[in-house]
Order: sequence, then structure tokens, then C-alpha cells
Amino acid sequence: RRVHGEVEEVVKEMVDGKEVEKTVKTKKRVVVKKEKEVVVNRVLQVSLAGLLEYNLEDKAEGTFEVSLFAETFYDMLAHDAALGVLGVLKDRKVEFDKKQLALKRKREEEQAEQATKLAQLAEERNAKCRKLEEEAEAAKAEEEAEKGLTDEQLQERREK
Repeated sequence: RRVHGEVEEVVKEMVDGKEVEKTVKTKKRVVVKKEKEVVVNRVLQVSLAGLLEYNLEDKAEGTFEVSLFAETFYDMLAHDAALGVLGVLKDRKVEFDKKQLALKRKREEEQAEQATKLAQLAEERNAKCRKLEEEAEAAKAEEEAEKGLTDEQLQERREK
């Protein structure tokens, strides 16, 4: 990089035995060379587990930043994995609840059918009991009626 500029200088000269001051403008050229810094970058492959095993006594800024990044990245991965597991568990819970509800409905339907069958059987049994009671009453009434009839009337009834 070069810098150009004009510079004014006051010069004292001796002319005819007298000292005279003159202002002289001169152009100066300054050349500035920039030194290049050589930076050597090395690639180093380290696993996340290796980054998490840092030394607490190491207080270098670069090491601290890498360790902090590793911790944050590990937390992010754990959070994402936990959200995935939570989503799967919620889906399974919904499926399980649907199956449980279907089983409960099926059980209730079976119990209702069984109750209906039992009610029908009880009604049939009650009807048979009533019929037998009526037949028994009719037989008793017939016996009482037969006591008051003559032998001829009894034979006529039996023939009918």
C-alpha cells in the first residue's frame, strides 16, 4: 500500500549573508508493506462424547466455547429424542384407549344379551309355573265338582 501526500517544510537558507526562511512544498511517497500472518488450521475429529469429557481446569476461551457448544448440542439432541419418544407414547396411549373402549363396549353388550336371555328364561319359568298352578286349581275344582255328582254323571264327563 502506498501513501502519497504533500508536505510543507520550512527551510532556513543563507542568502548574501542573511538568513532567509523559505517554505518548500515537497511530495513524499511512503511505501507501507503489510506483513502476512500465517495461520495453520488443523482439522481434528472428536466425538461428542469426547467433547463432553473436558477438563475443568482448562480455562482457555476456545476450549470453553467448544465445551459449551458440545453441552448445548447434547441437550438439544436429548430434547429432540425425548420429544420423539413422547410422541410415540401418546400415539400408543390413544391406540390403547381405543382398544380398551372397544373391549368395554363388547363386555357391556355381552352382559346386556345375557341379562335379556336370563329375563326371557325367568319369564318362561314364571309362565310355566302359572300354567301349572292354573292346571292344579282346575283339577281341584274338578275334584270338588265330582264329589257332588252321581256315578252316571261322572262317567259322562270322563267320556267327554
